[in-house]
Amino acid sequence: MKIKSIAQIGTCILMGLIGIGIYAYRYVYPKHILETYSDAWPSAWNSDLYNLNHKQIIEKLGPPDGDFSAKDFQSWQKIEPWGTFQLDITFANCCNENTIPERINKIMRLNNRYEPLENKLLSKDIKK
Repeated sequence: MKIKSIAQIGTCILMGLIGIGIYAYRYVYPKHILETYSDAWPSAWNSDLYNLNHKQIIEKLGPPDGDFSAKDFQSWQKIEPWGTFQLDITFANCCNENTIPERINKIMRLNNRYEPLENKLLSKDIKK
């Protein structure tokens, strides 16, 4: 009878550890990543992009990693071991050389997660 009860106790402890691991992965890990890397965005991804036209943005950032010109936006990514930094720029008339951005979003995503950790809409700080 002792062996059976020891096995039951071991199973309960193991299930508890698995529960703690799932909780940590679901809630603690994303918070840790957000706190650790929220300031690690590429420096070129800033509000100054509103002052550039499409051609100048391509020259500054390089070709987009995701070309969704049919939906009027393009996307750039910086891949990290834990996930990605993503920059989405929406244009009124996408891919015309002289078009300026309407909206710029910076998105932080964890691997294997659909919902972004952070989604920042950059404010327009247009210099004239």
